[in-house]
This record gives sequence, C-alpha cells and structure tokens, in this order.
Amino acid sequence: MISKIISLLFLLTIFLIFFLPIKDTDFGWHYRCGNEILNGDTTCLYQNTYTYYLEGYKWAYPRLIYDTSLSLVYDHFGPVGVSFLGASIMTISFCLVLITFSGSSALKAILISLSILGGWSIYNLGYRSQSTSFLFLAMEILILRKPKLIWLLPVLFAVWANTHPGFFLGPIVFALYIFIEKRSLKNIIIFIISCFATFINPYGWKIYEEVFRHFFTPLNTLIAEWVAPGTNQILAIIGSFIFLTILLIKKRVKPGYLFFLAIIFGIMAISARRNLPLYYFVLVPVFLEIIPVFTNEIMNIFAISILPIICLILLINTAQITNLGIYPDIPIDYFKNKSGNVFNTYEWGGFLIWKLPNMKFFVDGRMPAWPTENHKSPYTVFLEILQARPGWNETLQKYNTNYIFIAPGTFLDLELKNNQGLKYGWNEEYRSQTTVIYKKI
Repeated sequence: MISKIISLLFLLTIFLIFFLPIKDTDFGWHYRCGNEILNGDTTCLYQNTYTYYLEGYKWAYPRLIYDTSLSLVYDHFGPVGVSFLGASIMTISFCLVLITFSGSSALKAILISLSILGGWSIYNLGYRSQSTSFLFLAMEILILRKPKLIWLLPVLFAVWANTHPGFFLGPIVFALYIFIEKRSLKNIIIFIISCFATFINPYGWKIYEEVFRHFFTPLNTLIAEWVAPGTNQILAIIGSFIFLTILLIKKRVKPGYLFFLAIIFGIMAISARRNLPLYYFVLVPVFLEIIPVFTNEIMNIFAISILPIICLILLINTAQITNLGIYPDIPIDYFKNKSGNVFNTYEWGGFLIWKLPNMKFFVDGRMPAWPTENHKSPYTVFLEILQARPGWNETLQKYNTNYIFIAPGTFLDLELKNNQGLKYGWNEEYRSQTTVIYKKI
C-alpha cells in the first residue's frame, strides 16, 4: 500500500513539475506550420516560406506529428492545453520507467527526482518537440525489456521519425541492445526493418541530412543551448560514471546496453547542455538494472515526506501558465495592413512568424544549421548585423529589408538612434521598453 501511495504521489508530482508555461521560442513557427498543414497547405514542411533570408530553402525536418498536434491542442484548449500536453508526455515517460523496472518505489522516486533536477535547466523551458523523444525512448526501453513486443519497434520508429529529429537515437539504442544483449537473426531482421521504417516520412532518406548537418555545424559556438554545461554538471556526469563502474564491480554485474548508452548520452551532454536531460533520463534505468532491490524503510519515509514538499514548491509554475512573457511587446497595430521584410531579433522569430503572417522575417530558430553562400551560419550573419559590424547595412539592403525590429540598447539600435539612422536610410517609427522599430526611408 505504501509503495502504491508513493508511486501515485510521485506521478502527480511529476505532472505538476512539468505543468509549465510556454517558453519555447520556436513555438510560433511550429504552431503556424501545423495550422497550415491542417488546412491543406504542406509547403512549410519542405520549403522555407517564413523568412526572406534563405527564402525557398528546402529542408527535411521531422515534425509533422508534433506541429499538427500542437496546433490542434492550442486551437481547442489554448496555452493551458499545451502545458497539460507537455506535462502528460513527461509524466507518461517517467511512468514507463517506473513500470519497466522492478524494485523499491521509493528508490525509483528518488532516482527520477535527481534525474529531473539534473536536467532542469532544459526541462524548465516547457513543452517542446524534444519532450516527445523522451516518451519514445522510454517506450523503446520497455519494448526491449519485453521480447514479445519487439515487433512494435518498426511502428515506433516510423512515428518517431515524423515527430522529432531525436528519432536517430532509436536505431542506436536498438543496435547496442543487439550487440551487447541479444544477437539473433530475428533481432537483426527487425532492426533492418525498423531502420527502413524511419524512411516513412515526407522526406524519405533525406531526413538524416538535417540530423548530420546539426552534428557538423558548430552550434556550440552560436546558440546558448548548444554550449557545454558548467563545471558542476561535467563533474556530476563524470562522478556518476565512476559510481556506476564501482557498483558494477562490487556487485559483479556485467554492464548492459543501457550502461553503454549512458556513456554515449554522457558524451553528448558534456558537449551540449541541451542533452543533459537525455543523459539523466537514461541514468535512472541504468541504476535500476544494477540495484533493483534496495528497499529501506527510511527511504520510504524520506520519499513520503519530501515529495509533497517538492510538489508544493513547484506549484508556483502553474500561476504563469497563460503567460507568454518571453516574447516582445509587439505593436500589432503598427504592422496592421502592412507587408514587407523585417530584420528581427533571433529569439523573436518564431513568435513573429505566428503573429504577423503578412510579414516575412530575417531569422528564426529553424535556421542556425542551414548552409549559406558565404559558409556562415545564418545566426552568425544575424549577429554581424545586430552588432553593427562593417557591411551590416549593405547586407540589409541586399536582401531588401523594409523594417528593423529589435530590442532597444543593442549595438544596432545605438548606431541608428538619435537621428543617426537617417544617414543609413532608416527612420525610427516606434520605441518602447522592449522593442524598437526602424523603417527604411
């Protein structure tokens, strides 16, 4: 009875922890694309129609299911519905871990709590397409623990490949399982079928191009989410490896495929902080495989005492569910009945694409890994203009920019304000504490 109470309380706690407001800066373009698809226009799946910089760029990014489901939920239930969806997906993901492995419910609760804490710097960004990969990963681990269900993997991979670029993790996990755990003809055949199942998407095999492009583009020098984590996180990853190794030696347990998967995810986490949740997520089943029976009454008491406290503390998240405060105070009336090309702040791109469909923008969260004629990341080009580096105005003129929409106090704003913009051909049209608009003369 105590075990069931702990499990139920813990699942409720997880749901409340992940019941977060929308903070994803890419939410807007995901929503708009999903809305267009549902209305019969699938152009956004294949071609860039939202920005005038790299306009017409053709890409293969797996998001069909995510975008359409996001649009449906938001249209029917608003931001609260999106928060509910995100919390449900993460709760189900961790619930699958709970039911997949045996052992003390208190131990599972504590391990998962530490896992969430370790990845919270990314988790707290709210529901994003990345969240779906945790669900698919948990489902794959469950299927691999139950050999009779292994024929479901091709279906899982096909759905995954239409939802998030993290689908490439599926074949890696399966390959490790076959190589380390069960090398059989049956598993190899299912593996091959599963890999081909990832080609069942709007792009076929080209879906892997975007994945490889992200690997070979130095995003860690451009985007904050892709930089290496802090020293404490790196030490925590290394320390957990050492602790796991000691446990394996002490208990004389042969390392399974999950241990080697944790090594891969650990390397990914050290190279980019966005992968921290992935590492800590898989660390839980690794520990549970090594120490499945570690029951202790004190641990049960600790879990029952601490989880409600954590739950109450994190309830403050729900107070801001309807707040989209990460976005600028957009002067919608100014852009009413207007059209044209807008140089915008990178982080605002997704939101502007959603709210101002009559305009075209310079850059958004889809673009950092896209190739350009000068072999620079689009994000680098954006920074060079925002920092008013030599040639910034020529670049804006080259791409027929009509408006500049940025935050006040940036180098570009300082270069243009106080009538200095007139010599460059720009006139200030609007200014607030969060935004400033210049119009081409």
